Amino acid sequence: MKYKQDPHLNVNVTVGIAERPSPPVLTILLAILYIVVYYFYQSANSQTWIMRNTFQVDQVVNLINNHNYGQICNILFFANFSNVSLWQLLISIYFTSLFGIPTEKRLGPSRFVGLVLFACTLPWVVQFVDVYRLPLWRLSFEFPKQSVYFFGTYSIMLALAGAYTVLQPQKEKDLSGSRLHRRDRMEIFNKKEAKAMNERFGLSPNLFFGAFIVYAIVSHFGMGYLYKGFDTIGLYAGLFALFGGFIQSSLIHMGLQDSYQEHPLKHAAIKQYYELLDLDVGHVNAVKGAAKGLGVPADQVEDWVKKTKGKLRPT
Repeated sequence: MKYKQDPHLNVNVTVGIAERPSPPVLTILLAILYIVVYYFYQSANSQTWIMRNTFQVDQVVNLINNHNYGQICNILFFANFSNVSLWQLLISIYFTSLFGIPTEKRLGPSRFVGLVLFACTLPWVVQFVDVYRLPLWRLSFEFPKQSVYFFGTYSIMLALAGAYTVLQPQKEKDLSGSRLHRRDRMEIFNKKEAKAMNERFGLSPNLFFGAFIVYAIVSHFGMGYLYKGFDTIGLYAGLFALFGGFIQSSLIHMGLQDSYQEHPLKHAAIKQYYELLDLDVGHVNAVKGAAKGLGVPADQVEDWVKKTKGKLRPT
């Protein structure tokens, strides 16, 4: 029996993206790649390694003319994962973890991989166009740098930071001590979750985002003074990575919210289903539990679950 919807009950609901219980394996893999590439650089112990393996426009043009696309892929890989000092490596790992962990746990592996692949490719196309083909709006402090070697994890971090502004954890009121949420009544749904590293001291996630943006700008302009002929990523390519991550996550979030507008109880049912599923009660019992808790037929909850399989988890 299908649960018939009363059209007068159709209301807009605000749906967030919940974290998955799985560990952030891909974010950890990014940190490992940073360390491995840093080891390659330290083993070579020479700026020649940077000049051979990172993004420089004339070098890329020659490779395109010679149809050496394998070497272009090699350059893109090392340009995205290179760090030239220990402090730069540690900061890259920190900000990648800060933005990457909540982003991966909300988007899931496939969407997260898509976001990282975007960050590793398209911003460098913007960098190429800006420097070589069609220089964008010129600023006195941001001129085309045709002979400069660009490298660093900034494109990845900027894309993750853009996504993080949409997917960042929302602070919720702790109602565990209230009469309506007493432990003896709601213990099964009232377990405290570990706070993210950026919330342990009561600081706003936007504060960390702002600190990162300042760091990225300082690194962009400071690299030229510390390492002549080198840069992190151009202003326009960096902005493209940042807003690209933001737009992708916004579209994903809007799609999730739209999918829960068909019925006022659908959001609550799916949310409760996943809460029960995380307790290892099994699919059938999770469906029955969500249906019983909301007074909705089990086959209706089953239908909603099937339609949302593989999609993002709601909060």
